[in-house]
Amino acid sequence: MAEPIPLPGDLMELKKLEYRPVKVRGHFDHSKELYVMPRTMVDPARGAGRLSSAESGAHVITPFHCTDSGITILVNRGFVPRKKVNPDTRQKGQIEGDVDLVGMVRLTETRKPFVPENNPEKNQWHYRDLEAMARLVGTDPIFIDADFSML
Repeated sequence: MAEPIPLPGDLMELKKLEYRPVKVRGHFDHSKELYVMPRTMVDPARGAGRLSSAESGAHVITPFHCTDSGITILVNRGFVPRKKVNPDTRQKGQIEGDVDLVGMVRLTETRKPFVPENNPEKNQWHYRDLEAMARLVGTDPIFIDADFSML
């Protein structure tokens, strides 16, 4: 993996950096979580695309205020099983205070055939629509997949 670079603030530059690791410092706003579901956890030990179980759940997307730049971005904090989607059931995972994060830049996804439409009013997301997600929770349309192994 390439060495992480500081997150650029220029959206045009970010469009050229999908899958590039970036580093940010800041804090999460857990009160505005978004959930992309249904998802199934992928087990990296089993090879690309191999599922670790049949249990469905969600990817938890949380606004992250970057203290250095003053911008707020969206961070995919990873998979939680369906029974843990409610934040009250996963208090240990609700990271408080400033943290240093490394993550991969991700761009907006185009809805695939047979994938339902997102329903922002009900916080039901089936694919990454950065503009709609950012508008709903008041962030910039910047998204990273967090890599907690890099902490």
